[in-house]
Order: sequence, then structure tokens, then C-alpha cells
Amino acid sequence: MQVDSLNFRITTASKVKNVEHILFYRQHTLYLGISMDVNKSRNNNLLTKFS
Repeated sequence: MQVDSLNFRITTASKVKNVEHILFYRQHTLYLGISMDVNKSRNNNLLTKFS
């Protein structure tokens, strides 16, 4: 019985970790996408200023 509960705890913990990881990854990619868009528009502004 003890081994079963330990295994259950481990699998539950890893499931929770995976969910947290997915959520973090989604937030991170969203943030990266936004910052890349911002940088792109900044670079375009610089290019138009200098050209």
C-alpha cells in the first residue's frame, strides 16, 4: 500500500509539473513573440529614420 501511494504521489507531482511547464512555456512563447514584434517595429523605425 505504501509503495502504491508513493508511486501515485510521484505521478501526480510529475503531471502537475508538466502542466506548470506547459503553462510557463505558453506564457514564455507569448512574451517572446510580443518582444520580437516590439523589436521588429523598433528596428523598422530606426531604418526609416536613418534611410
